Amino acid sequence: MVRRFVSRLSVVAALCAFAGSAEAQSGSITGKVTNAEGGTPVVGARITAVSGLRTAATVVSGDNGGYRITGLAAGMYAVTATRIGFSAKRTDGVNVSGSGAVTLDFAMMEITTRLNEVVTTVTRGATPEKILDAPASISVVNSEQITNVPAATVADYLKSTPGLSVSTGGMMQSNIVSRGFNNAFSGSMLVLQDYRYTGVPSLRVNVPALFTGTSDDIERIEVVNGPASALYGPNSADGVLHIITKSPFQSQGTTISVDGGGNAMLQGAFRTAGVFGDNKWGYKFSGSYFSATDWKYNDPNEPATYPVLTNSLRSGQPLQRDFSDKKYSGEFRLDYKPNADFDNIINAGYSKILSGIDITTAFGAVQARDWSYMSLQDRLRYKGFFAQVFYNANNSGNSSRYDTTGTFYLRTGLPVVDKSSVTVAQVQQSFHLGKNSLVAGIDYIYTHPVSDSTIFGRNEGTTDIHEEGAYIQATMP
Repeated sequence: MVRRFVSRLSVVAALCAFAGSAEAQSGSITGKVTNAEGGTPVVGARITAVSGLRTAATVVSGDNGGYRITGLAAGMYAVTATRIGFSAKRTDGVNVSGSGAVTLDFAMMEITTRLNEVVTTVTRGATPEKILDAPASISVVNSEQITNVPAATVADYLKSTPGLSVSTGGMMQSNIVSRGFNNAFSGSMLVLQDYRYTGVPSLRVNVPALFTGTSDDIERIEVVNGPASALYGPNSADGVLHIITKSPFQSQGTTISVDGGGNAMLQGAFRTAGVFGDNKWGYKFSGSYFSATDWKYNDPNEPATYPVLTNSLRSGQPLQRDFSDKKYSGEFRLDYKPNADFDNIINAGYSKILSGIDITTAFGAVQARDWSYMSLQDRLRYKGFFAQVFYNANNSGNSSRYDTTGTFYLRTGLPVVDKSSVTVAQVQQSFHLGKNSLVAGIDYIYTHPVSDSTIFGRNEGTTDIHEEGAYIQATMP
């Protein structure tokens, strides 16, 4: 009995000696996690050591921000620190020896976390709802992101938005697509500004350079990826992009900005807003000017001299591209808001491309000159009721197909006449029945294209489009 007891003690002693030897041959990583601003400890940060594709260990920082990872085999490790409310930190190439300890501290930067933002695109502002409750996949570009991104057009703010394809054809020209393939002249996506269509009326193509607002005036951009609901009306099957500008009630004051950059780029903008009449009325003025020299490219399909064509006043003249980009825009807005349930907003906008080059698919590039865009809008909201009427007009700068002062095709020298307009009236009512919601509405769209046969040819005069429709949509949990 005594001999067996001694043997067991010997085995236990041997195991303890082996464990002590193994501990002595393993390495460790220790350190402290602090806030980069102030140096206070960050409690509950997850520290993970990874070797190759294998996670070696994960620990959590303590009350003083300290952490210790032990039992690491000798080798190289990538160590990350993560914590909600802080930007993640990562250090590669941490060399752990067989019996040593490595000290690695993390200084984490605190960030603002946005959870379940409120969006208004889904129901035209009648009933704002949280983004996770909306019956669609929605991405939001907020004002903070817009402020931190220098941009020539609105499209520049969307290049990192999930589900979007943004192609650039110059300093001012770009196209945005949510579904399908992008191209040089895209109108598949429905683009709105404050619930109003922004596309060129006749061709329904999107030209971000004709945006009438300023970057300082954008509150957020809501993007609906994929097929939209019936609430948006026609032309929404390929996604919706909604630019929402700031209310004068929430953003009073005056801002002036001046930007400069490569290609002789110069951009200036101003915005002023205020309230009056016992804070029931609000007003806003904004404007911008942009100029730059575009990237120089000569299309081999463009002739040295324009061909001799019937009724072409440029026949035989030498072709010379104008690479200067110049545009300006301005808006005026008047709000009446006597209480939280009611508001009536009148908005007028104007933009003009003085000079620029735009790419089309079938006819090559066009030299844009004095291309203007105008919009008038009146929208009303009372609790769950929404109604609006707006008018958009477009002018390519030519009075007729014999005019040479405005926009023209670079391959042929022929002028582009586009004096089209669109008039829209919309009414919508929302109802809530417990956890269920019901939305019903009526839309009317009248498109009046005018091109003096330069776009629609012999169909000119028979191209007016009248669209009427009604919808009803139910959302149930």
